[in-house]
Amino acid sequence: MNNSNKSLFSEFNPVTKQEWMEKVSIDLKGADFDKKLVWKNLSKIKIQPFYNAEDKQDHIKNTGENSQSLINYRSIIVSTEEKANQLAVKAIDEGINGLLFTVDKNNAVAKLLKGIDLNEIVVSFCIKSDVVKFASDFFGYAKKNTIPAENLKGYLDTELITNYLTEGSIDELQFDQAAEVIKLAAAYPNYKVLTISGSEYLDSGANQVQEVAYTLGSLVFLIEKLKARGCSEQEIFDKLNFKLAIGSEYFVEIGKFRAFNSLLHEIAAKYGITEYTHTIIAKTSIWSKSVTDPQTNLLRATTEAMSAILGNVDA
Repeated sequence: MNNSNKSLFSEFNPVTKQEWMEKVSIDLKGADFDKKLVWKNLSKIKIQPFYNAEDKQDHIKNTGENSQSLINYRSIIVSTEEKANQLAVKAIDEGINGLLFTVDKNNAVAKLLKGIDLNEIVVSFCIKSDVVKFASDFFGYAKKNTIPAENLKGYLDTELITNYLTEGSIDELQFDQAAEVIKLAAAYPNYKVLTISGSEYLDSGANQVQEVAYTLGSLVFLIEKLKARGCSEQEIFDKLNFKLAIGSEYFVEIGKFRAFNSLLHEIAAKYGITEYTHTIIAKTSIWSKSVTDPQTNLLRATTEAMSAILGNVDA
């Protein structure tokens, strides 16, 4: 066996883009190149029929974490703490490294998290009411169990922006609660308590550009609301978590997540913030799925997840 590292096809000279264009022009027999072969996606981005090394540009600065740190969440709707805890322990045994509990104000944190090592498992919560009390109980539980501050990871989703998007109304009390929760979470740098969701945009028919733009617009809106309640820009940026949907355009979605990180960096700079941490949670979109074809849905969900991972999301 020849184990040499000789490059394949090294005897062939590289082909320039101009040479490709000349060949394509001959094959088209005078037909318009753009009309025949160039198409636009939902975001009006022109997709060329071929690319080569000459098209390479300096890539966008990657401000996200390495995709190898990906958290794979199991979503659990809490009916009783005991049942939810059993499902959580089972999920961990199956290899899940993240738990997302949908809870209400009456759920007891200690019962819910019994036997779950917060040093190893990322635990997040979706809660709509009595947010301050629940957050206080959770961080108190972490302190009581002497969890090192840097080891506590996850996010709190109070559906701050989601309610406005889906119901058309917003409760100013939510911003008061958010400001309080920021203070409660101050000792835990890796736990994010300001979740901004943009997935509703994509699932309602928005394209990738619109999803990114409207989500970042929601961020600016939230920043101004919290500044008016005594929160500093640094406190806000260090507690940000974003939820975005994943569309079906594989390469465009990869670029979307990377572009989002870059644009977020630009917004932070406008507020005078140069160092901050945030997380991005990606979920497969609803509108791209079929109600009658689960096999196709599995394939679509897989490629969507792959594009998000390559886009360097956190979960």
